Amino acid sequence: YFPLLYDTKIMATEGATRHDNTMLSQLFTSVVPEALAADLRLTGDSSAQMHEASHDAYMTGAVFYGLSLASAPEDGILPWSSGTHEVILRERYVQNKLYLMLTMYTIDLMEQQDPLSR
Repeated sequence: YFPLLYDTKIMATEGATRHDNTMLSQLFTSVVPEALAADLRLTGDSSAQMHEASHDAYMTGAVFYGLSLASAPEDGILPWSSGTHEVILRERYVQNKLYLMLTMYTIDLMEQQDPLSR
């Protein structure tokens, strides 16, 4: 079976919570819980660290966590919950859909038709 993939840009534009600005720094500011954001700020000037691999990886993980919490309604089902129903993951968190930078297209990995044949 295919692994589960989540793209934070797709989650922010097509998921349960919609955001107009999908720049990583803006999403980080708007959706990341303060405790996670404070951990990153402890390392000094974050603007000087942006686009370094470890800094961006931490920000992306924190944004995924923040978007997931913001998208979880009363049922508390999150992408990492065991036994989560595939339909919920697909609708709420836009599972297995990837953003293609500099194009207007996304690749839907769950589509029956080859996504590159369109």
